[in-house]
Amino acid sequence: MAAPMSRPHVFVKGTEAGLTFFLSEESSFGELRDELQRKVREAQESFSSGPPVPVVLHLGRRRFSSEREEELARILEEGGYFRVREIRADVFPEEESAGFGMPCARVYFGPVRSGEHVAAAGDLLVVGDVHGGAKVEGREAVYVLGRLAGEARVRESTGFIVASSLRAALLVIGDRHLAGADIPEELRDLPSFAVQTDGGVEVFPYREFRRFRFRGLEGLLPEV
Repeated sequence: MAAPMSRPHVFVKGTEAGLTFFLSEESSFGELRDELQRKVREAQESFSSGPPVPVVLHLGRRRFSSEREEELARILEEGGYFRVREIRADVFPEEESAGFGMPCARVYFGPVRSGEHVAAAGDLLVVGDVHGGAKVEGREAVYVLGRLAGEARVRESTGFIVASSLRAALLVIGDRHLAGADIPEELRDLPSFAVQTDGGVEVFPYREFRRFRFRGLEGLLPEV
């Protein structure tokens, strides 16, 4: 009698934007790593020419350490056949997320180019630059580990926007906004964050973030 087929550790699905690699939540990191390496070798025959194929790496309802996630991304990009543009994880199951009011987090590997719009149901972390003409959006927080030159929006008035370099064209928090021309010049090339205040949306140097704290639905308020 033939042995039952083992369940795949990695499932690949094609989309209009490229490929999505879904990782089995029941597989160990070693099993996932080995199967990804095998699939990359097999892809050499199908993607031997042309530009790298954009890839989303979907971890399911778990996260690995940043070192392990980076290792998986490097495996996919070996040989130049794939370009990992996003690592996505459903941090909580949908029923738990709804109960706690915490939609899935999203990590996007940039850059986000002009004309692109990257949005998340919950917080959004962009690893890379956000170019002019691009838009990024999250529910309560947007983090940009790079230069923010486009538009950033958080839907909750208690949210905040953080960037390594804040030369944004527009910052929107809740129903308030700040035009790029009104961002203080001395803060544009410094790690900075934006929050909604009584005066609208204001930008502060990141070193002052410790002066702020979450206070329930009142959001970020300066400590007294």
